[in-house]
Amino acid sequence: MSTPYLVYCTPEGDIHEEPRLQALTFGNQPLAATELISVPDGVTLSMMPDRLAVGQKRNGGRQVIPAARGWAAAALLPIGYTRTQLPAYEKVPGTEPLPFFGYSAVAGMNGRLYVAAMKTDDPRKWHPRAFNRRALTHLVNEKQAAYPRNRIIAQHAHCALDYSCPTASNLFFGRWEMAIAVSPGCNARCIGCISKQEEEDLISPQDRLGFIRFLDTRRPTLLIIAL
Repeated sequence: MSTPYLVYCTPEGDIHEEPRLQALTFGNQPLAATELISVPDGVTLSMMPDRLAVGQKRNGGRQVIPAARGWAAAALLPIGYTRTQLPAYEKVPGTEPLPFFGYSAVAGMNGRLYVAAMKTDDPRKWHPRAFNRRALTHLVNEKQAAYPRNRIIAQHAHCALDYSCPTASNLFFGRWEMAIAVSPGCNARCIGCISKQEEEDLISPQDRLGFIRFLDTRRPTLLIIAL
């Protein structure tokens, strides 16, 4: 079986292969071919700024790619896939935190790209091709025109158009599974929460609902569960 080799991003954003260096995982462990799958449809290849790419030489020693040649690469997986390994890198001094995305290890093998991941759900309903941007924008405008004072719909329009959230988008497409934002609070306290970070140097990529929605008990409430 072939050995996965290092790939990294050039300053111009291109993917460069380094077949002489074996790909590593976070923690500097060799990345095994059995941990990899072909890059699935809908994946996003990402540069990791200020993170130096690291590979392993044939003699077992580590080699760091200079910043002038590029930065470490990672893959952002589409819904339906779960990452199994984090990318290897070495920080440069004064490194700023990266946005809170799910960075997965990526490697090259036999001239093709692979990611450290496994398929854990049916991705067909979550593939980008199922979310036509032009159609979504039209449906959002149509819904907001029908409910101009509805703050819940306004919040979901923000999530659908600005964050490309599939479940928020499904509210406007009127199909499948959709999420309803009902509260700015949460009791999970996830360390990597994407909507609230208490530390000043960590920026949340998304904003929470800015108000509390109270249920009007004088009017009937319809709960829709989409499967």
